[in-house]
Amino acid sequence: INLRGCTSLTTRSLHQMLTCSPYLRKLIVKGLNAVTNTTCEILAEHCPGLASLDMSRCSNLDGRGIGRMADATLSRRGYLELKELRLSGLRHTDNTVLASLGEATPYLEVLDLSYARDLHNSGIDAFVSIDDGRSEDELTLHPTIIVNDRDLCRESDGRQFKRRITRL
Repeated sequence: INLRGCTSLTTRSLHQMLTCSPYLRKLIVKGLNAVTNTTCEILAEHCPGLASLDMSRCSNLDGRGIGRMADATLSRRGYLELKELRLSGLRHTDNTVLASLGEATPYLEVLDLSYARDLHNSGIDAFVSIDDGRSEDELTLHPTIIVNDRDLCRESDGRQFKRRITRL
């Protein structure tokens, strides 16, 4: 579904359509005011096979919505099927959001965070970090690598870190 430029679309009608679209594979809603943080929760619950999502430049969406989408999926012990996620201009892109997103999207190949002004180096580190409290069974979709602090351009004290290998 490509709804780009459909500026008269309301949030309610968008959400109603999404709840009735369990087989949706690709959604483009770039720049729509109708897209909100709640839209992300609806996508996580009702569109489990979504592989491509473009929510760039949606003024009523921020990182909290993306974080809730990832957290909702992880709480069901699942993963988002997304291979392409475009979030250009996303506000409130913090480390917690990116850590959840990295964990929830093992199949992700394209991630567009251009113009996300709140994005810092620590956010990218959070995206590939592994939660040490997770069991090996829970990490099967996330191949990992061990890197040392010098590999991460940090002060060298001999520590090692486990990082997720992405498909990006």
